[in-house]
Amino acid sequence: MTDRSGAIAVKQQRIDEDAFMAKRKEVLALWPTGKEVDLEEAVAYQKALPDNRRFHKILQRFHEEKKLTLFPRQGTPLVDDEIALIRSLNDLGIYLIPFTTDSYTRNLQLDKVERGLVESIKTGRPALNGYPIINHGVKTNRKVVEATEGALDPRSSRIGQALVAEIAFASGMTAMPNSFFGWIAGYDKKATVEECIETAQ
Repeated sequence: MTDRSGAIAVKQQRIDEDAFMAKRKEVLALWPTGKEVDLEEAVAYQKALPDNRRFHKILQRFHEEKKLTLFPRQGTPLVDDEIALIRSLNDLGIYLIPFTTDSYTRNLQLDKVERGLVESIKTGRPALNGYPIINHGVKTNRKVVEATEGALDPRSSRIGQALVAEIAFASGMTAMPNSFFGWIAGYDKKATVEECIETAQ
């Protein structure tokens, strides 16, 4: 990823659209819930969301009103628990919601996620350290979006970022951290700077 001089070889330029769409196809094939992503339908769903579910609109309103807000990290594997958790934050006036995925999701260890999710459902106790956004899939995630107030901002890693972003967008989530400094590299100790920049692109 670096040239012979040691300079970073990644360039800030638009990725070829055919190459990008081929990559999307590969990403969506990583787990069965990728089949739930229909880009045209997802765009229509996003456009129909009210302003009180749009991250940038809420942020803009807070800025105009000169208000500060908390941004507490949260995420739990059971859907009803996740809805209850977000509603408890809503009751405190928190409407910009970080949506933390579990560590297996962040590393695309989706078989392990599935085992943890099944165990969580069976026992009623969390067996994952976050919300398994990929394994739950678009239809289930929309239940969370529609049952709560505010805007959801999922947290992932360089490894899981592409599929998490696809599922999140189709689910009606309206923000996605994409800073390779702050988030993409934050969950991946082995990633090179070049790999993180490529992921952000």
